[in-house]
Amino acid sequence: PSSMPSGITDPSSSPSALPSIMPSVTPSTSPSGDPSASPSNMPSSSPAVVSDYQILKLFYESANGDQWKYTKWDFTLSEHCDFPGVTCNNASEVTAIDLGKNNLSGSISTQIGQLNNLEFIRLDGNSISGTIPTQIGQLIKLTKLRMEDNALTGTIPSEIGNLVEMT
Repeated sequence: PSSMPSGITDPSSSPSALPSIMPSVTPSTSPSGDPSASPSNMPSSSPAVVSDYQILKLFYESANGDQWKYTKWDFTLSEHCDFPGVTCNNASEVTAIDLGKNNLSGSISTQIGQLNNLEFIRLDGNSISGTIPTQIGQLIKLTKLRMEDNALTGTIPSEIGNLVEMT
């Protein structure tokens, strides 16, 4: 130890005195505390993880939510499971969207296919236009899908065939 330069501690005498060579890393979160809302440190080629809250916000915007008749969602609230017409499981994952006859217009956002625990969608009796997004076929837990009485165009996407739980 007498041959060691000053400021260096003999590691055999005190393991806790070893200098850290790993940088300190703390998870980043958004001001709301939602880590999924923060920028990702992943390479740009990786798909971004989008929270159910963010997906519902995109859905609201694409379906002209500010013009809905009965059910409006307040995005100043932090809990999407409290939105009227939305049902969640105990893990705050969206399991149902029930917005029939509510004056929805615009289109269905493609991100709806990222609601991995969605079992029920009711959007009938609205004025939704455009096509049914192929991403609906990613909702493998979906058991009910109601979209009749809208202004949808095009064909039913073949990806709907992936929905083996449909009744």
